[in-house]
Order: sequence, then structure tokens, then C-alpha cells
Amino acid sequence: MTWLISSTGNIYMPAFYAVITALGTLAAVSTVKDRAHEPCATPRRR
Repeated sequence: MTWLISSTGNIYMPAFYAVITALGTLAAVSTVKDRAHEPCATPRRR
């Protein structure tokens, strides 16, 4: 993270980076379909 501070000159940039990463993660997780109550796929027979 020191490269981020030195390249931007902003000591709060790691916090901004963490918030932006968290928002991206939230956006990605919100698109995942909840399949907790769906039946599992049938197992393959050998």
C-alpha cells in the first residue's frame, strides 16, 4: 500500500481502495442467485 500512498500523495487512499473493493464485492455477491432451497443435482452413477 505504500506505493499507492506515494503515487497519489494521499494518506487516505488505502481506505478509499478498501471501500471501492468492498463495493465491488457487494455488487458481485448481489448478482449470485440464492440456491439454498433448491434440490442438488442428481449424482452420477458409476
